[in-house]
Amino acid sequence: MVLQTYLKSSFLASVLICNIPMFSGNGVVKGSIGGAPASTVMEKVWLVAQALGDIAFAYPYSLILIEIQVSTTITSILELL
Repeated sequence: MVLQTYLKSSFLASVLICNIPMFSGNGVVKGSIGGAPASTVMEKVWLVAQALGDIAFAYPYSLILIEIQVSTTITSILELL
């Protein structure tokens, strides 16, 4: 659990550090806090719900990919021994 927390926080820090030049390069931030444009409030709510659903649907698969990566790494290490 501690390792997961460390990995998540280090990934977040690296993403933020890599994106600092995008915001401070020419002093102009592209985009807005509002995100994707929508004509009505209901359409905006629907787009947010879709985005949250996409994230919720993709999250379990990311754990499976990490398990595959770990198992292949362990297998390749054992083959070297």
